[in-house]
Amino acid sequence: NGFLGTFISILLIGVISIGAALLYYGILKQVRGMWAGVVYGAVLWAVVFYLFNPMFPDVQTVAELKRETVVTTLCIYLLYGLFVGYSISFEYNELNSEKLTRALGETRE
Repeated sequence: NGFLGTFISILLIGVISIGAALLYYGILKQVRGMWAGVVYGAVLWAVVFYLFNPMFPDVQTVAELKRETVVTTLCIYLLYGLFVGYSISFEYNELNSEKLTRALGETRE
């Protein structure tokens, strides 16, 4: 509760988010496009709301939540997955493209 609880929660969410991004980097970095990130977000949502839910007895199950809550949280996770996936895939493919260009001796403009 209070400021300290909020601060610790924000730090913990940041650390978990870095872990989720590293997981995506390790598994799906080579996939081009945005759909892998959207699917990754859906999988993260399912893991959090179905797999981790029993660990938190005060949190309602998905069946007990309002439809609006389920849709909103799912959309947030889809956007998160899209952001992480597209950012990582773009950077990975951009770096590989630059390496290939240098290896072929071409200049990039």
